[in-house]
Amino acid sequence: MDESKKILKEQIERLPKALKKFVLNNEWSKKLETHLSVYKVEEWQKTSIENEVFLILMGFDEYGNLPGNIAEHSEIDFEMAEKISEFVIRDILKPVADMVVKEHIEPERKPQSSIGQSFEDLILNQARGMQPAKESGQQTVSSSQAPDNLPIENNAQQNKPEIKVPNYSGSDPYREPLEN
Repeated sequence: MDESKKILKEQIERLPKALKKFVLNNEWSKKLETHLSVYKVEEWQKTSIENEVFLILMGFDEYGNLPGNIAEHSEIDFEMAEKISEFVIRDILKPVADMVVKEHIEPERKPQSSIGQSFEDLILNQARGMQPAKESGQQTVSSSQAPDNLPIENNAQQNKPEIKVPNYSGSDPYREPLEN
């Protein structure tokens, strides 16, 4: 018996903080016992079902095996075992799994530096990077820096290309006739 207690203590120490707190809190077993009172199972069956849930919480068994394990070890019919396992998964295992996931994801999301930690810092950093707005009368891009196809007041009138359309006078089977 000392060997099994030692294994359990070692496994509890390896659990994530949220799961360890949840298992040791024992609130889950009270919730399970309250739910099992609806099914009018005997005390030894309650203990057996609680042990199965405990094995899953400790990581010794998978929750997919829960209905079969409950039916086998508690000697109850499989339909009742499925209903009990649905409750366990929905009301005990899912909430603790969400807490464990949240515990592991939260530290990863924290940025390494303290720059831009708050909304105000982000806005101030963006404002520092922006150039001041120009008045409408000022030329925003100098004509020496502008590309040729950018319409600037001086550049637009000087560099406007003249487009010539060739006048085909012969008959071409691939062109429609031009109407003048």
